Order: sequence, then C-alpha cells, then structure tokens
Amino acid sequence: MAFVVLLVCAVVADQQNRKVSDQLARADVLAKVNIIRAKLEGNINGNLQLTQGLVSAIVTEPYLGQQRFASLAGNLFEQKSQLRNIAGAPDLIISLMYPMKGNEKAIGLDYRKNEAQRTAALRARDRRELVFAGPVDLAQGGR
Repeated sequence: MAFVVLLVCAVVADQQNRKVSDQLARADVLAKVNIIRAKLEGNINGNLQLTQGLVSAIVTEPYLGQQRFASLAGNLFEQKSQLRNIAGAPDLIISLMYPMKGNEKAIGLDYRKNEAQRTAALRARDRRELVFAGPVDLAQGGR
C-alpha cells in the first residue's frame, strides 16, 4: 500500500514539475517575443515619422519634380530605417521614385488599375491617412 501511495505521489509531483516547467518556458518565450515586438514597433514608428516628414515637405511643394523628390527622399535613407524605396503618386499614378535605380518599372503604375494595391491606395486617398499595405514589389510594376 505504501508503495502505491509513493508511486501516486511521484506521478503527481512529476506532473506538477512539468506544469511549472511549461509555465517557465512560456514566460521565457513571452519575454523574448515582447522584446521583438517592442523593437518592431519602434522601427515602424520611426519609419512612420520619417515618411510623415516627407509628406509635410511635399505638402509645401505639391508640384515638385523627380529631382526635388529624390533630394527630399534621399534624406530619409540617410537615417537608420527599414525603408527600401519610396514612391510619389499624384493622381494615383506613380511618377516620383527614390531610389530610381531598380525601380524604373514602377513609374507609370496606376493604383486605380492595380488590383493588388487599389483598395489601400483609394482608402489612403479618401481618408487622407496613412495606410499600411504590403510588402509591395514596386519593381514588378504590377501592371
């Protein structure tokens, strides 16, 4: 009888040990995920602030050309960011690009005719707010 009681106690203790171990492992993973989340959030917010600065500059010069756009956008890429390229699309047609090299095919892309990007582009235009959509391969032109 004592053996059976000891065996039951050992099984219960083992189960409790597993539960505690699982909880510790979950807590460890959660802590690591929270660090990654905070870094991603910081990167996104930093990129957002950079692009908002460009938007503010463009608002003061609504008819700027490619050279001026490249000059302004080039400043964004001097900062530490995850931005790879940025496009300007007056009337929803891309006519401004930085960097131009490697993204030439995107020039002329009409967001109204591009099924993959139309909804987000129209929402951004209509609500006059930033819309996150992507990643988008602008080099493909999407036509």
